[in-house]
Amino acid sequence: MEKIIIIGASDHALEAFNVLNDLGYKKDIFFYEENISRFEQNHGHSKVIDLKELNGNIIAVQGVGTPHKEFILRVCKYVTKWMQVIHPTAHFCNDVIMGTGVVIKQKVILMPYVKLGNFVQINVGALIGHHVEVGDYSCIGPAAKIMGRVSIGEECYIGVNSVILEKRKIADRVIIGAGAVVVKDVTEPGTTWAGVPAKIIRKIK
Repeated sequence: MEKIIIIGASDHALEAFNVLNDLGYKKDIFFYEENISRFEQNHGHSKVIDLKELNGNIIAVQGVGTPHKEFILRVCKYVTKWMQVIHPTAHFCNDVIMGTGVVIKQKVILMPYVKLGNFVQINVGALIGHHVEVGDYSCIGPAAKIMGRVSIGEECYIGVNSVILEKRKIADRVIIGAGAVVVKDVTEPGTTWAGVPAKIIRKIK
């Protein structure tokens, strides 16, 4: 018997749950979280399942924010397949390519020739311009605007209402703060940028 399990118990997980509901999945959706007390705090009304004790096929939905690569990799051995979750209000243009485990939420717009890596999340109302590439395990925040031909690395977080101007390149593990406007390439991995125009404010260890 197949079970749909959302991996994680953060607000991202609750949002993924709501998208599944809007797609018609009303029953037998469970959550998995390594930190059980955190799960109970956020989703006390829902049922947590131990992946290690399950029988049958597990259909998993990623429901974690960033950084989440290590968490996803730890649970992969228990998962039969990862589900792509796309809200019905999302708008797609031609030739969009998506990897495994992608989650696309309400009112997202994907322009032509977008390429999304594995386990990418695109949050509510984000605009992804033509020929944009988003690396594995990256998360695009609500109402972010990514202009044409931008390249975003792996494990990045692009904040709420931020803007990345066309043809910019963003290195791996970069955080772009809420409302920031990126006007030049971000070439140093593991850095945090904020402001208008965006400037480096922190290096991530």
